[in-house]
Amino acid sequence: VDEKLILKDWMVEKTPYYIYPNPSDIDKAIDTIKNSKKPIIITGRGALKSGRQILKFINKFKIPYLDTQDSRGLIPQSNPNNIFAARSKAMAEADLVMLLGRKLDYQLAFGSPAVFKEAKFIRISESVSELMDNRRGFPEILSNPGEAIEQINNKLDKTNFNKSWINNIKNFHLEKINKVSRK
Repeated sequence: VDEKLILKDWMVEKTPYYIYPNPSDIDKAIDTIKNSKKPIIITGRGALKSGRQILKFINKFKIPYLDTQDSRGLIPQSNPNNIFAARSKAMAEADLVMLLGRKLDYQLAFGSPAVFKEAKFIRISESVSELMDNRRGFPEILSNPGEAIEQINNKLDKTNFNKSWINNIKNFHLEKINKVSRK
């Protein structure tokens, strides 16, 4: 290789930086989750490499899950926690939105209280710009989303989630899907 045309450092494999969460932010997130009754998780592009950890977390706690166009397919639509057909109802009724690798842009109505009527947010992203636009997070965690969710999952023993609300959202989702499939 001609050093004048291609510099050696251009050919060195570039591995991404891995950002670990601040332990006190994990504890704050756990407190917020424990005070939640009606949580949902919404993912974006920044969560694409964290599917395994997110799936484990939502399956353990039966948390309703929504993707956005940037994370479509991260969690299979067949997963019983994926409530894609109940999007607007879940966003309107949730008291906690865990936003993973996603900014609050037009797809999420910029976090507007008109859409997210009762919600507090936990925001987890490797990108600072995805943590601080529009609504604030309690907390905002600068981290690889999978690493942060895994640490929360390992430390969170029980929740106070409203199982009746979660079941209602999931049933609403199934009813909408069944209506569409009958047409």
